[in-house]
Amino acid sequence: MRPYPCLDTLSDEALLRMLIREKEGDGTVQELLSRHQSLTDLFVHAELEELCRIKGVGQQKARLIKVVWELSRRLHQADLATAPRIKNPDDVVAFVRADLKYAQKEMFLILLMNTKHMVIHKEIVSVGSLNASIVHPREVFKTAIKKSASALICVHNHPSGDPSPSKEDLAITKRLVDAGQLMGISVLDHIILAGSHFASLREEGAVEF
Repeated sequence: MRPYPCLDTLSDEALLRMLIREKEGDGTVQELLSRHQSLTDLFVHAELEELCRIKGVGQQKARLIKVVWELSRRLHQADLATAPRIKNPDDVVAFVRADLKYAQKEMFLILLMNTKHMVIHKEIVSVGSLNASIVHPREVFKTAIKKSASALICVHNHPSGDPSPSKEDLAITKRLVDAGQLMGISVLDHIILAGSHFASLREEGAVEF
């Protein structure tokens, strides 16, 4: 049994209580959240003096709140410095080839990107049979929404060695493009990798992106 629950399941209020080690019934966290409209307002815009005026915070806890923001900012900067930027299908293939090169089953992978087309997350969302991959838009966009992606690229492999898209490949791509338009997350391409060859459905004009 884990000593603590998964952090991503906890509410903002619960996480703040853990951060400042609030004693039960103090009401400090409730006051922090009521005075600030969002976590961004609390961690980024609130001044130390302003935080210290809240009963139960003090200098030490106020500084801890600002330290969390500074660490978060530096982590974001470090991610941006090392994240690959996708400019064309060759960049995509170079980035994912190791994940799919020896796969004996079809695997459907997504690259999530920010507004500058820098990769912020890579994930395999489906593993199919030797000749089919079952993909539902719900599984694709669930992670994209969670990671605040602005765009994504789909990639899957054909173990047969032929990168030509099937009718199913075209259908799921069209379905994902339509779903992305509704959600405000652009599907930029769907690339099929087969051995040393690949096909970009965008470049081939097989689907309207």
